[in-house]
Amino acid sequence: MIYANHWVARKIHESFPQQALLRHHPPPRQEFFNQLQDSARARGFTIDTRSNKALADSLDRAVDPQDPLVNRLLRVMATMAMSNALYFSTGACPQDQCYHYGN
Repeated sequence: MIYANHWVARKIHESFPQQALLRHHPPPRQEFFNQLQDSARARGFTIDTRSNKALADSLDRAVDPQDPLVNRLLRVMATMAMSNALYFSTGACPQDQCYHYGN
């Protein structure tokens, strides 16, 4: 879905470079990612936050068969670290700030 949204936004931006209304997700709040990584490390897992794909893969591997709640809590912490989506006009935002986290 993110991939499809990316291409639709790109087409809209090409058609209306100065007046397209788009949305993006700024990078997550690092202090919350630090808490997530510390909590995962305490349970023997490593969480990679360099990109959305790396984060998803890390969370998929952070499974404790003895305690399924661990993965669920780590995912809640990851979600809480994410920034809310922001809407912006392409004419008012530098292009380097027009991307989702991980792209």
